[in-house]
Amino acid sequence: MNNQKIFKKVSDVQNAVETDRVNRAEIMFGKSSSHLEERKIEENIQIKNILIKFYDKEMAKEMDKELVEAFALAYKQAFEGKPWGEEWPMDKACTTIKRYIEDVKKGKSFITLLSPEDNEKEIIGFSIMYSNYLIDIIGENGKPFKYQGYYLSEFGIIPEYQKKGLGKILLKSVLQKLLKDGVVRYTFRTINDIMVKLSKKYSEVSIIGKLERDIYPDRFYRCCKINQKKVEE
Repeated sequence: MNNQKIFKKVSDVQNAVETDRVNRAEIMFGKSSSHLEERKIEENIQIKNILIKFYDKEMAKEMDKELVEAFALAYKQAFEGKPWGEEWPMDKACTTIKRYIEDVKKGKSFITLLSPEDNEKEIIGFSIMYSNYLIDIIGENGKPFKYQGYYLSEFGIIPEYQKKGLGKILLKSVLQKLLKDGVVRYTFRTINDIMVKLSKKYSEVSIIGKLERDIYPDRFYRCCKINQKKVEE
């Protein structure tokens, strides 16, 4: 059965989640760091020829070899570009993506993928959000503490599709899902100023610390308090 719909504007995502549901898509969202429950939402949302698809521990079973390799290629392209400039051989990227998918299958996280509507095996953007992530952080006062909660582990748009507003669509869609289940805070870690600016469009962002040792000395953990009004605009 085809449950796909076309929406003319980003704000229609919110209404779609409210009004259209399918039994086969069960996305895991937690009301707190210690509680998880299932919520049925629309599986596929198309906006301006872009397909947004969510994968939880059930939907991850549909991630076949072809999709895994497409995801790995997008991951490679995103992080070999600016500002990272890292080297990601395909075998290393595939191993990394398979590890992330295993975490999804265990119910630890959910993956969001962007693709052209006519080819969902071509991945052009992605995010990975953990729901009960534990991090040892050195605070701004120099004292260590533990953070446990929602953590945006990965977020990227491949270079070819950057500066087209897809980052906004991807982040806004993920945040709408969090808000829907009562989640108002998450963290992320980056040196990417563009990601920081994007996050500030929808959240109150503050630096909470960094790792004791990091190859990027200016890569900080940031806590985001989601602004529901801005996300729903």
